[in-house]
Amino acid sequence: AGFFNFSMYNYNMYKNKVFLAVFAFIILTGITGFSLHARGATRSGEIRISSADNSYGSQSVIVLGPNEESAITISKYYKGRVTHKKLDVALYRIQQPDLLKFLTYTKTKGENGYDNYKNAPFNVSGLDFITNFTFEGSAEQKISLPLEGTGMWLVRATLDGADYNDAILLRSDTGVMVREGNDNTTLFWGQSLRTGKSISQGDVNIYNLENTPKVLSSGVFDATGTVRQPLNKQGDIAVITSGEDISVVVLNL
Repeated sequence: AGFFNFSMYNYNMYKNKVFLAVFAFIILTGITGFSLHARGATRSGEIRISSADNSYGSQSVIVLGPNEESAITISKYYKGRVTHKKLDVALYRIQQPDLLKFLTYTKTKGENGYDNYKNAPFNVSGLDFITNFTFEGSAEQKISLPLEGTGMWLVRATLDGADYNDAILLRSDTGVMVREGNDNTTLFWGQSLRTGKSISQGDVNIYNLENTPKVLSSGVFDATGTVRQPLNKQGDIAVITSGEDISVVVLNL
């Protein structure tokens, strides 16, 4: 299994790759090899956290546009007949370093010859707690969240005080198109999703996330809303900031 499985508007044009985000980064699914939580609970991929209109898979990062509904769906995939009796959902406000830590992975070679990717347990202590919800029974739950403005939040869903899963919600007004050219550069073009106009300020940082977050290159958007960066196959994601707004683009995951 791979590290991330995501859906995006992705097409090739004369050997150039084009990625559209925020919409490109809608789903980052299931980091494999779930680890033990600090309190002894087990992170389980069978707990599915997804956007409100997608209950068929679990999403590690859920991206919302500025006008999209602030809601998620939480369900449980059961291999047997045992069902849970209580669902607890906690919501935390997070910052960019938390996002990078959440997505950081280690890579090992599996018995089948494929790479295995794992992430470390994510510690929520010290995060800005917003609110929590409790639901009795095992039914699928659609939950409206009190998200204000743009930013990032972490959702932790726990079943019967034991198995849990996490997801990050990222609400952004910045959409970014990324085009991989034939001149060993990558072109980023940013625009406001509210106005459709090119962003006039902001920067991009390209990260490799293996073992620890590492900045591979950085750049500043010019007056046309574009910036070029050296093409680097080690780049996992690009983080774009424009004022108080943040957006993320998947590059090579």
